[in-house]
Amino acid sequence: MNGPVERQKRVVEMDIIRGFALFGVLLVNLTMIDATMYSYVASPLSQVNPIDQLIAWVIHIFAVGKFYSLFSMLFGLGFYFFLNKPGNLIENEGYFKRRLWILLLISALHLIFVWYGDILHVYAITGFVLFKMRNKNPKVLLNQAAVLLILSTAIFIFAQSGGNGEFPIESLQNSLEAYKGHSYFAMVKYRLFNEIPITLLNLVFILPKILALFSIGYAMGKMKIFLNLKAHLVRIKRFFTVMAIVSFFLIMAVLFSTMTLKNTQLVVAFDEILTITGALTYASGLILLYNNKRLAQFVKPLAATGQMALTNYLVQTIFFTTFFYGYGFGKFGIQHQIEYIILAVLFFAMQIIASNLWLKFHKFGPCELIWRKLTYWKIH
Repeated sequence: MNGPVERQKRVVEMDIIRGFALFGVLLVNLTMIDATMYSYVASPLSQVNPIDQLIAWVIHIFAVGKFYSLFSMLFGLGFYFFLNKPGNLIENEGYFKRRLWILLLISALHLIFVWYGDILHVYAITGFVLFKMRNKNPKVLLNQAAVLLILSTAIFIFAQSGGNGEFPIESLQNSLEAYKGHSYFAMVKYRLFNEIPITLLNLVFILPKILALFSIGYAMGKMKIFLNLKAHLVRIKRFFTVMAIVSFFLIMAVLFSTMTLKNTQLVVAFDEILTITGALTYASGLILLYNNKRLAQFVKPLAATGQMALTNYLVQTIFFTTFFYGYGFGKFGIQHQIEYIILAVLFFAMQIIASNLWLKFHKFGPCELIWRKLTYWKIH
């Protein structure tokens, strides 16, 4: 029976990129966890203090949308490696589907009992769709991704132009009462009846983009780029330069459209493209850093964090929902944006240390081991 990817067979660059993406996901999620579904605490334009507005813009420009896009492409790439391990193809496909069902179960528990912002259920559902497309060639997958990205951008523009984006004041008040309340079970009940229905409806908006990103990652796998990255470093450097330049001009376009034109549709369009170019800039840049002998030491510690991505993601959301919400430490409603960055940096630094220590004595993270055990029905 085939097993999952062992440590010695792992592509270190993938783990480093995944680890880096976890930091960005944490930073953005902090701004979301410290807000209700019906409030806009993290919006740059909602900040009164000029310094807070500047920091909120930094978070928006350099983090929002880029890291889940990066993570999503890595998921698609990881799916390729899982499905194409040496051995029995039919057996691999069976384990792959079981793996997705287990992820869906984990995501359901996380969505109900921890946080409405869970992304894992989207990944599990999209994984089943991607499975149906596994035999397409890279060119078809990339063309499919381009069409889906255009579609998803159009959907987001339509959704943005469909109203003023404000919820009834009663909904905001009810959400604040639930988030600041001292009863965990009251919070779960509120989530079940008020947040999860909206989260599931949002699948219509988010699935096309996630499928596009999965398709890009899966196409990268089929093109064998990550099997011999050193042979592609010159092209990767050129790609990094192009993506960085394009991202710079998109940032300027977002700021100009927001501040001068005040055109929401243009902002959404530029923002959506920037999530892709920004993610690709980060990914290619990290590959170049790791393959630089002098700089590799600075990014290598991220690999352990990325190898334990599921564990670290769940620990992040469990800890910070407890930290912010009334049933825990009750710190809901941070006053200054810099606090999100400080919390993210400090907590992620601890996760880097903990992940590297853990993997000195264990082959897998705790949640990864459970996922593996349930997939293969035994611990190796």
